[in-house]
Amino acid sequence: MPYDWILFDADRTLFDFDSSARRALQHSIEAFDIPYFSKYQKVYQEINKQCWKDFEAHKIPQSRLGTIRFELFLTAIKFERDIEAMSKFYLQQLAASKDLLPGAKELLDRLHGKHKLLIVTNGLKEVQRPRIANAQLNPYFYEIVVSDEIGVAKPHAAYFDYAFEKMNFPSKEKVIIIGDSINSDIKGGSDYGIDTCWYNPDALLSLNGIEPTYDIRNLAEIDEIVAGWER
Repeated sequence: MPYDWILFDADRTLFDFDSSARRALQHSIEAFDIPYFSKYQKVYQEINKQCWKDFEAHKIPQSRLGTIRFELFLTAIKFERDIEAMSKFYLQQLAASKDLLPGAKELLDRLHGKHKLLIVTNGLKEVQRPRIANAQLNPYFYEIVVSDEIGVAKPHAAYFDYAFEKMNFPSKEKVIIIGDSINSDIKGGSDYGIDTCWYNPDALLSLNGIEPTYDIRNLAEIDEIVAGWER
C-alpha cells in the first residue's frame, strides 16, 4: 500500500540551503565592514553545524541558537561586532532566499493531491516561513511544523508527537519521513516507528548503526518509493 503522509525536511532536502547560506554569510560579513575571505565559509559552517547538534541534544537553549554561532564565529576570525545585529541581518538574508534543489518543485507537483505533505523542520520560524512563502510552497503542504515554534526539535519523540497530532494520528505504517540528516530525520523517524528515506546524494555512510528504510541519491527516486511500488 502507498504512503498517505509524507513528511519532508526542508533544508538540503527541498531547499538548497548551502547556496543560500553561503550568500547570506558573505553579505553579512561585508555589511558589517569585515574583509571577506572565502575561508570564512568553512569556519562558519563548522561552528553552525556544531551549534545545531548541540541544540538538538538540548545543550543549547532555543533562545541562544541564533546568536551563539556568530559569537563563536567572530571570536574565531578575531573581529568584534554587534552580535545581535549581525545575527539578525544574516537571518533576514536567509529569509529572503528561495533556492530549491533541482527537481524539488517538480516532485511536489507530482505528489500533491496524491499524498498529504508536511514540512518538518528544525529551522527558525523567522527564516523558514518566509522562505517557504517566497518559494511559493505553502499550497503544497497540509501543515508546516517548525521546531522553533513548538520548543522541541527532531529527533525527539515530542516533535513527532506534535506532528502526528496535527495529522490526526494516522497509522504509522502510512507515514514516511524524507530528509538529509541521519540523526534528526532518520534516527528520529526510525525511533518513532515510521519509515524513513535518507536523501543522501553524496553516498555517505550511515552512522552509529542508524539504518534508513530507503537510501536515495536523487529526489526523482521518491516517486516509486512513496507509491509503494518498491515496498
